[in-house]
Amino acid sequence: ANNSSRIVIKPEISGDVTRTEVAIPAATVGQIKRDTSADLTVSAPAADVTIPHAALETLSGDVKVVTEQADQAISVTLTAGGRTVESVPGGLTLTIPAENAGPGTVAVLLHEDGTRETLRRSIADGKVTVPLNGSATVEIVDNSREFADVPSGNWAADAVAFASAHELFSGTSDTTFSPDQVMSRGMLASVLYRLEGSPE
Repeated sequence: ANNSSRIVIKPEISGDVTRTEVAIPAATVGQIKRDTSADLTVSAPAADVTIPHAALETLSGDVKVVTEQADQAISVTLTAGGRTVESVPGGLTLTIPAENAGPGTVAVLLHEDGTRETLRRSIADGKVTVPLNGSATVEIVDNSREFADVPSGNWAADAVAFASAHELFSGTSDTTFSPDQVMSRGMLASVLYRLEGSPE
């Protein structure tokens, strides 16, 4: 309605649930693709999953969105035509409620081989917004580090917690951050490189 930029599907759920499955018929997905330019958000208790309109164009058949919570981990599985979607153009956005999230709160991608990857573009602000390529499992953690020269009342404490938790800056030593140090062009290049996932 009114050229809204987003269509939201929010199941009515009573009680506590850890797993939600929403199936959207192919005809409905086709109508959204054809008649709107809106993104699609499936809102569940564990997380909201937003599929950009450009990604809808690549999905064929019935679409299913499953969100599941286990301890600190949230998994989202997107299927189209019965097949798991590992990657979609424009990616997915996972929005996880996190009232107690602080500047050092980040999302960590859990890979199938057991390795963990800090998602540097995740943002915490009463909720954690996580950009994903496709189906994935993430964990929300406080990745803050303590530095001797940045006590909790320091003017830079929140910014330092954010930058170090997202692994954009590692400090000037194991115990110091040097928040008053001038940032060099080399430091800026390193931050931008890390923000992009340290490509080859």
